[in-house]
Amino acid sequence: MTIQSAAVLIGLKKLAKNTGENIAYLYNSTCFCLVSDTSKTCNYARVKNEIESIVSALVSDGYLMYPDPDSQAIFCLTQKSMHFCQSTLYNWLGFVTPVASIVAAIFSILAYFK
Repeated sequence: MTIQSAAVLIGLKKLAKNTGENIAYLYNSTCFCLVSDTSKTCNYARVKNEIESIVSALVSDGYLMYPDPDSQAIFCLTQKSMHFCQSTLYNWLGFVTPVASIVAAIFSILAYFK
């Protein structure tokens, strides 16, 4: 995930109060808004030239989803994005555990031949 994607995701999490509430592009602006309350917004002006690709990447990575597959104007957070730190930790542990096992096996073999 890029820094820009992480910044957008953090803003969306704050906007939706880390719930599965529907979020939409606010017409004629550089903001997202809640579908249920358009007065609550999140500005994405810093990445306005790449916002569509960022949202698309967040959807393909499983952090956002389109409630209506026919419309890409409305999306919401997924469990993966609501528990971002937890899923990142599990991914990291999934990588570290096999590496630690390999290192332990190498040390065992070296100790055996010593």
